[in-house]
Amino acid sequence: MLRAPAAAGLPFRKAGAVGARVSAPAAGGALGTGWRYCRPLRRTVNPIAAPVRALLLAGGLAGAAAAQAAPSEADNQFFRRAAACVAVLENDAVALAGRYQAGERAVKPALVKLTEQGFSFIGRAYLRGLRKEEADRLTAQAEAAQKTMPADALRQLSSSCQAEGARLYADAGTLEQMIVSNRAKARVDKLLAAKKPPG
Repeated sequence: MLRAPAAAGLPFRKAGAVGARVSAPAAGGALGTGWRYCRPLRRTVNPIAAPVRALLLAGGLAGAAAAQAAPSEADNQFFRRAAACVAVLENDAVALAGRYQAGERAVKPALVKLTEQGFSFIGRAYLRGLRKEEADRLTAQAEAAQKTMPADALRQLSSSCQAEGARLYADAGTLEQMIVSNRAKARVDKLLAAKKPPG
């Protein structure tokens, strides 16, 4: 699930940053694919379009600057931590989705919150310079390592990641939180729409 904005996922789509992943990961969308200009009298005014574009632009510029410099050791440590948290939170989300599909409708708010926490890691990692190829590699490593972890260790990891993800979300700006929440709800809808495997 740690997908660099093709996503933002942190984390946004087609403007280039998951929102950082506030412009998050939309599949391969780059900032400024091209704006279309309309005649003033024919244009419909969207009251949030300008601030959204401004934030996405700021996120895109920040991401571009981060990409030019080699990540610091602190960045690399965070990327590994983010990958581990995204992997364990995704696994927990899939389990909650299964419970929802089995009839436990009350778990949906917890599922949305869990997914928001995962996207918060993605967005922050993207803003710090992590991109898709490396994100996929780190996530695959984390998933492989977690397959051999004891259940107690996985529960402890999940608990600490949920707390950290909640802090990342709380520290984000209002608009970034809105984008993360929208991405999380879309992800949850996709999980709940998936058919349960037979057996």
